[in-house]
Amino acid sequence: MESKSKNNFTKRTKNSIDGFRNTCKCCDNARKLDWSKQNPDAKYKASHKYLDKIKDTQSYKDSTRLKNQKALKENPEYFYVKQVERRAKKLQATPKWDAEFTEFMCKEAYQLAKLRKKTTNISWHVDHIVPLSGRSWCGLHTWSNFQVIPASLNVRKCNVNTNIYRWSDYF
Repeated sequence: MESKSKNNFTKRTKNSIDGFRNTCKCCDNARKLDWSKQNPDAKYKASHKYLDKIKDTQSYKDSTRLKNQKALKENPEYFYVKQVERRAKKLQATPKWDAEFTEFMCKEAYQLAKLRKKTTNISWHVDHIVPLSGRSWCGLHTWSNFQVIPASLNVRKCNVNTNIYRWSDYF
């Protein structure tokens, strides 16, 4: 039997005589990693359940804002390049035959998002149903590809096609 120092063990508040867990940090991390690989859906839901619980707290908002400001200060070129790439993709994905109506509907969608934020006190985003740059597809920047959804769901969605994504899992 291998002997390890107390530094290799995590403290436990209850159900322990000496105040430490009965497995070392290394073994505990390996067990958690193994569980995560075997249960990806459960891990995804658990992590998002935790995020939903803390995301509205002021300390989480402050730490996220500070982290983003620090990243922007340290590497402004990266963010500028990302903005330019996004703008170019949007231009390339806007069909010429429908540009005027799409621009009108886009403004309407942003006004709706602003109105919903005012009435519900929840942030809303204008989202592309089929992302402009997905893994195996490319959506169009057109009026029929817009949806106004809560910001928390849009951030969680990333570049996932909502025709496949199950919103009902989060309501």
